[in-house]
Amino acid sequence: MLMLLLEHLKTNYSMERLSAILSVVVIALITVTILAWPNMWLWNNVLVGAVDGVHPIGFLQSLGITLLFNSLFKSTTNIK
Repeated sequence: MLMLLLEHLKTNYSMERLSAILSVVVIALITVTILAWPNMWLWNNVLVGAVDGVHPIGFLQSLGITLLFNSLFKSTTNIK
């Protein structure tokens, strides 16, 4: 299945476009890891020990918390 998808992409897109798409995906994965990992570390190493009943979280839960808080507390002011 993956080989068919790759053959389809090779015939319909130029290699430059495929490398650009791959670069964007790799940069997005690195950015997501950089944003979610500190939240997971702080939650698991600080909050779990300080608050009773709080359980450790995984990477995907940390990513969800990061996205939730970014959307809820995003600054909309323009400082000029």
